[in-house]
Amino acid sequence: MDWGTELWDQFESIDKHHSHGIDFSEKYAKFVKERCSIELEYGMKLRKLAKSFQPKKRDEDRSMFSLHKAFQSQLSEINDIAGQHELVAEEMLSNVSKVCQNVCNDLRIEKKKLYQDGRHLQSVLEQHERTLEQTKKKFEKEWKECERAQGYFEKLDGDGNVTKADVEKAKHTWQAKKDSVEHCKTDYGATLQQFNTDQEAHYSTEMPKVFQAYKDANERRILKNKELMVEFAKIDSKVKPIIQKCLDGMEQAANAIDSKLDSQLVIEKLKSGFLPPGPKEFEDYSSPQQHRQHPEEGSDSSNRNSINLSKQPNRKSGLSWLFGAKKAPESANYSHLPPEQRKKKLQKIIDSLKGDLNKEEDGRKGMMKMQEVYRANPALGDPNSLEPQIKISTNKIEKLQSDLQQHEAWYAEASGSVQSSPAHSMSQRALPEKPVVTTAPLASEPAKSVSVQKKQSLQKEQSFGDDFDEEPEPIGTCVALYDFEATSEGALSMKAGETFTVLEADNGDGWTRAMKNDLDGYVPTSYIEVTFFT
Repeated sequence: MDWGTELWDQFESIDKHHSHGIDFSEKYAKFVKERCSIELEYGMKLRKLAKSFQPKKRDEDRSMFSLHKAFQSQLSEINDIAGQHELVAEEMLSNVSKVCQNVCNDLRIEKKKLYQDGRHLQSVLEQHERTLEQTKKKFEKEWKECERAQGYFEKLDGDGNVTKADVEKAKHTWQAKKDSVEHCKTDYGATLQQFNTDQEAHYSTEMPKVFQAYKDANERRILKNKELMVEFAKIDSKVKPIIQKCLDGMEQAANAIDSKLDSQLVIEKLKSGFLPPGPKEFEDYSSPQQHRQHPEEGSDSSNRNSINLSKQPNRKSGLSWLFGAKKAPESANYSHLPPEQRKKKLQKIIDSLKGDLNKEEDGRKGMMKMQEVYRANPALGDPNSLEPQIKISTNKIEKLQSDLQQHEAWYAEASGSVQSSPAHSMSQRALPEKPVVTTAPLASEPAKSVSVQKKQSLQKEQSFGDDFDEEPEPIGTCVALYDFEATSEGALSMKAGETFTVLEADNGDGWTRAMKNDLDGYVPTSYIEVTFFT
């Protein structure tokens, strides 16, 4: 159906319909914007809710229980759900609401231009029609005047009392009016023909173009609204699986709650390690021997087998010192804690110290290997520039080792003996051999420094050789970016562009183990481009 032919006389109505369509699109953009505000506010309130119920620092020791872990998991999942709602708000605002508003603004500009074009064409046709009416009225006026002149002439011509001169004058006037009528008739005919031509072009060519532009704009608006509504639904549907995954995580965490395990954790958390008090001995005051003793002294066996509370400072009577006494001031070795709790506290610190020690040793090892690379190829850097960092790392390692030994001794004390201390035996197995540190030679001892450096180099080469006891499986390939000349046993020389098989990835020390033609060794990670197998 063509608007130009079917709605040729409905220009104002078409413009009004198009305006209402744009108003509808703006209304939809406003709807989406308000939906975004609701989603954003909901997400912010969810985050605030999850944050307000996060465990306080004083309650961190209770996070070991499965019930607390499940609730913590719920808070975490709710926080993720809040993020999804905020993501929905952000995407709807940018991909739907703003796009829809921009389309409406463009449509209003286009509508204004189309209305101006249509009104201009209508005004031109109306002007032609007014010109035609003027020509027609002029023709009508001249015709009526001609008829009056003709009647006046015929009247004088039939009257015998009128002079011939008056008759000729009336006849001349009639002829002049007759000529004027013919001229006006010709103008009216030409104007009418031109108006009909313009009117035909107006309703068959010019206005249909305007109507077609209105139709195209209206259809574009409808199709764009369709796309935006589909996008609106897609944005919502994209987060549904993620939200469902969060809900599944909540359910899984809830199903993991174990009452038996929590009961056992209560024992581990609160167990003091003290033995229950033994039975008290009967004190027979009727015995002469008992009477001879001072009432407050008691017998040796009583002192050995019962708890003499009178000699316990700052403790309440009875057994209240085990359960309800005031909290003793903390000491560096945690001796203020019961034996079991002290062991757990020390074990936690020992594990933390071991992790920090291993990390620091790996870092120092990487700096030392990089120093060897700089010595082998001075163009890459000054090896002495790493000395301050190595020295700082060494001091940290020594401090960590000292702290570790001190805490292991305290753990052994809490356990009863060094031989039975699990932490001590574990530390002996877990602690790596202390690496040799290469330091810059002092000016006063040049010979001694050179010998130390040679010894350290030999030890480093030996450590390289120890790494190849087993043949690992290839995990990828690498391409050499620069030339590298190996200066120690265990390192592997390479030329730029060569391809190698990767046997071990870089563990943070700046070296990667590679192999080519049955020869393997370590190469600088910064000299190669690695591609791991999937």
